[in-house]
Amino acid sequence: MPKHGSIVYLGPRSPFAESVLENAAGIGHRPAAVTGDEADLSVLEAGSLGDTCVVDPGLHPVDAGGKSHAAFDFIDRALPILKDRVRVVLLSSCHVFAGDHSLSSAQATRAPQSDYGRRLVALEDRVLARGEHGLVLRLGRVLSAADPLVLRWWNGLKEGVAVHPPAQGRCAPLGVESAVRALMALLDVAGPATYQVSAPDEVTYLEIAQQLSEAMKLRGNRVVASAIDPSAMDLESWPSHVSMQTTPDLLVRPPASSNAVLQAVIRTLSA
Repeated sequence: MPKHGSIVYLGPRSPFAESVLENAAGIGHRPAAVTGDEADLSVLEAGSLGDTCVVDPGLHPVDAGGKSHAAFDFIDRALPILKDRVRVVLLSSCHVFAGDHSLSSAQATRAPQSDYGRRLVALEDRVLARGEHGLVLRLGRVLSAADPLVLRWWNGLKEGVAVHPPAQGRCAPLGVESAVRALMALLDVAGPATYQVSAPDEVTYLEIAQQLSEAMKLRGNRVVASAIDPSAMDLESWPSHVSMQTTPDLLVRPPASSNAVLQAVIRTLSA
């Protein structure tokens, strides 16, 4: 990609999206956000935006803590509009895998267990078909103190409201800094290729909520495990594992452990 080119973030607004655009601007690129209305499509069609397009479908319901608003339909309309020369980097996730094994490799067989995962697999294939202009970056659950799910639990606990995380939902969290660095590292890499980065271990959403409660030194048990049927979270079954092997040399330093990521979030919230 040309140095100081433009970067379009195609997907829902999020703390991570804001960090990507801020970092891109910091290294001389011209960032823009395209979040899903018809006016955005008109801008893309005019070809006035984008040497690189970062495509973000949004979170799976289990990672959003309930109903999510995935951007697959908008992405399906937007991709054909992009010029052939535009580099597309798809932000994918562990939901392309069955979840039978920890630390899934980038070459592991994809066997999604949800409609979200199946659409993600189809989108991976579509992006990689762009040849040298197509890249896939599978990320662990990006976690920060600005994360809507974390803030909902933190503020609810402070107000004395019980929170009900799913007993079996889990993630391999990734700090925003590591996720952004991984993405920035791919801006000048030729495709087609698939990269991965996640925590080397896993934590349940129940444990995350419990650690938030413990950090606040709250009396009583305000974290109640919820026995949610997986179908309510767009899952055929709960995955046993969600961690992925981080692609060698993608980051200067390996990703932090799940606990280190969570403790960094708690320190920020407590400051």
